[in-house]
Amino acid sequence: LQYYFNHDFSERVDFRFRQTFFWRQDQSFGTTSRGDLAYTINSKNVLRWEGIASAHDETQGTAWYFGQTWYHLFEGSDAISLRAFVEGETGAAVEPREYGLYLVWRQPFTRDWLYLSMGPSVTWPQELPEEKREMSLGFGLWLEMEFGDWRW
Repeated sequence: LQYYFNHDFSERVDFRFRQTFFWRQDQSFGTTSRGDLAYTINSKNVLRWEGIASAHDETQGTAWYFGQTWYHLFEGSDAISLRAFVEGETGAAVEPREYGLYLVWRQPFTRDWLYLSMGPSVTWPQELPEEKREMSLGFGLWLEMEFGDWRW
């Protein structure tokens, strides 16, 4: 069961909220709240702030995530994004569980609705209190498909 709320404050600022109530075999009953606020700087740059909170039988408290992403569109359809995030769970032994940065470069791939995305990440995870929080480097490579008429 989901509830959506979208509101355009102006031509440059929009807000989206989604509340989901669910039952899953591995998590039983739960709920997830997600909100994001986007600000269009100009036709090539957008900032987005997002927050997610989820609670179900497998969480000790409420799992949460906050992130801020800067999107930049180059000439054509190439684009980059830089996201800073932090995530955790209330009542957990370690707070926050992880924080870090992701840099993504995206370009069209064989079709105008198919994109090749790739980029590095640097995060600092910690699962248990006795573990030392250390830097973790990563690199992702994936295909993305766009459906519908998107407004960027």
